Formats: sequence, structure tokens, C-alpha cells
Amino acid sequence: MDFYTIKKYFSFSKEEIISIIVTVFFLGFMFSFRDWGTTSFNFQDGVFNLVNSMLVVLLALLVYTSCQRLMGIRRGYKTEYKMWFWGLIAGVVITFATSGHFVLAFLGTVMVYHLEGQRLGSFRYGLNYRDLGIISLMGPLSMIILAVIFKAISLVSLSPLVDKAVIVCMLIACVNMLPLPWIDGGNVFFASRMLWVFSFIGIVAAAALLYFLHSIFGVVIGAVFIAIIASVMWFVFFEEGF
Repeated sequence: MDFYTIKKYFSFSKEEIISIIVTVFFLGFMFSFRDWGTTSFNFQDGVFNLVNSMLVVLLALLVYTSCQRLMGIRRGYKTEYKMWFWGLIAGVVITFATSGHFVLAFLGTVMVYHLEGQRLGSFRYGLNYRDLGIISLMGPLSMIILAVIFKAISLVSLSPLVDKAVIVCMLIACVNMLPLPWIDGGNVFFASRMLWVFSFIGIVAAAALLYFLHSIFGVVIGAVFIAIIASVMWFVFFEEGF
């Protein structure tokens, strides 16, 4: 993978840009639902918090899709972000039903297109679930890494916006690792159940530990340890039964 290849295949299409804008608006609204005034409705505060939430979601989504795109290019694929519109609608309904206490931060999935010239001589030439799973995993994984970075920043900077960024990244990472066919977690699950178990449990554990702990090193070690234990248990009690 060189600079020319990245420059040629990294750009976003018009359809992707529209999908990103729609996703950012929906998720920004959901994450700012409870911030339209403290004791009573305040339109000015609400718009301010909506814009802040949209900016955080935009940053997260750009990192999410960019990491998938770079991994796709590295493996000889062109990727495309495909939002899950009905998932966003479901998220809005759940947000209203729970008064904003629970946010289903569904994004969508990554579509991959085989670049014949970039995969000449590659093992398993052509499209395959293994590559799709690894490319899809880069999105949620990048979110938990970004959450760790924001958590480290929050330890030295008492900013509500940084704290919200941690929550946004953690929720996007966890929700989009669910084994559903319309999001990236489903791609990882169908590519490798063991990879999904290790990744899903590790990401959820990291998110939980980030919420309660202030030690970044402890979060990383704890999440990896829990993921390994869960993977071993899955293999012993479930995988051999398939």
C-alpha cells in the first residue's frame, strides 16, 4: 500500500457523503436528546449541544470509516460506507421511548469491492468473508481506541465535551459489534465466530472498564484478559458443538 493507491481509492463518493451527513444528524440528535435544557426546555442550549454532539459523531464516523478504508486498500479492496437507515429510525424511537437514557448508535455496514489489480497473487483471490470480517472490525476497534484517547485527555482536561466523546465512541463500538446482518458486527461474526467473541467481549469489557477506571493501562490489560477468558470458554463450551 503506497500513497498513490491510498489517494486513488480513499475518496468518498457523493452517496457516502450523504449517508455520513444523515447518520451524523440522527446520532447527534440522539446523543443530545437530554441536553435541551436542565430543568426546562431551552432552544438555544439545545441547538448548541446538538451541534457539539454532531461534531463529535462526525469525528467518530470519519475515524471509523477511514480505518476500514485503509484496511480495505491494504487488502486489495475498495470500501464504501452504507448507512442502515431503519436502524437509525429504530434508534430514534428507542431514544424517545427511554427519554434519551439509552441510545442505539447503529451506523450501518461496510461494502467491499474487489480491486483485481491490487490482489494479483493474493491467497484466496477474490472476495471472501475473512477479509470482510477484518475490514469491518477496524471500525468498532478504532472507536474503542479513540475512546481510550479521549479518556486520557479527560484525565487532564475537565471538559464535558470530551466526556461525551468517550461515551459516544464507546456506544458506537459496542452497538455496532452486535451480530446483526445490517451492521459490521454481523460481518465479523460470519467471518469468524472466535474472532467475533474475542473482539466483542474485549470491546465491551474495555468500554465498561473505561467507564469505571482511570488507569488506561489497567483498561487495556483487563479487556484483553477478559476477552481471552471468554474466547476460551466459548471454544470449550460452544465452538466444538458447531
